[in-house]
Amino acid sequence: MATLASLISRVRLEIGDDVVPYKWFTDDQLAEFVNTAVLQQTYGRTNSTGSALTLATLPPVEEYPAALLATIEALWVLATDAAFDIDIHTPEGVTIPRSQRFHQLSYIIDEKKALYKELSSLLGVGMYAVSVYNLRKVSMKTGRLVPFYLPREVEDSTPPDRIYPPMSTYGGEVKVEQNAIYDIQTVQDNSWSATFDFPFDLNDVTLSAQVRLYAGSPTVLAQINIVINNAATGIATLSLTREQTAALPERASWDLKAVGISDPTWSDVFIKGSVYCERQVTIA
Repeated sequence: MATLASLISRVRLEIGDDVVPYKWFTDDQLAEFVNTAVLQQTYGRTNSTGSALTLATLPPVEEYPAALLATIEALWVLATDAAFDIDIHTPEGVTIPRSQRFHQLSYIIDEKKALYKELSSLLGVGMYAVSVYNLRKVSMKTGRLVPFYLPREVEDSTPPDRIYPPMSTYGGEVKVEQNAIYDIQTVQDNSWSATFDFPFDLNDVTLSAQVRLYAGSPTVLAQINIVINNAATGIATLSLTREQTAALPERASWDLKAVGISDPTWSDVFIKGSVYCERQVTIA
């Protein structure tokens, strides 16, 4: 597992700062370079559970490319400092080419950038990762997107698994929602339950939660059971039975809606997220 200390040590090795410690940068300065590199390396990417990648969840194969990005940023700082050096020419004919340091740093930066680009392309990670997309068709009759399904063998008669790729905004603005995010992870044919601590009194609200085919879908796959443990402190337990998880697909969505009792006009989707239902392995 990647750590901040391990990446800082790698960057020191790359810039030759390991022989004489703190010759160029302190640990805090290198930590800033590393954090920036990791943000660039993991931008817009998530893990298998849908959570954003971080330094702690960075795959081991990406540690070296991330260290290269941090090294390039550190070398640019040194190159900026060297850019102010000018050549010295004395009346005696002695020349001191101080600008050569800038040219050497620029050459090293170009080599490191070429190496990072090659690794990023070959490994399929980072800013130069090669991505393959399927262009989504729009139905001429309904104006809706045509769904995608996972490919199957010709003799496979099982129901198709639908894919839900990110939807394009076509340059429009995306509405930012302030809902809490919680992903449900369960196993098919197993019961699931979790206790939530809500920041409001549950005596004046009615809670309802459903598992849906996808976010905002009118198709409800299961009604989540809700038991109020302590209404005054806002503690409630949500659960799914074995029969309910048996009918769930591998991936779905869920949401919890709160409706006011004294003021029925007030309602809000308080929690939403994905549902990951792992399949049971059947051994013949």
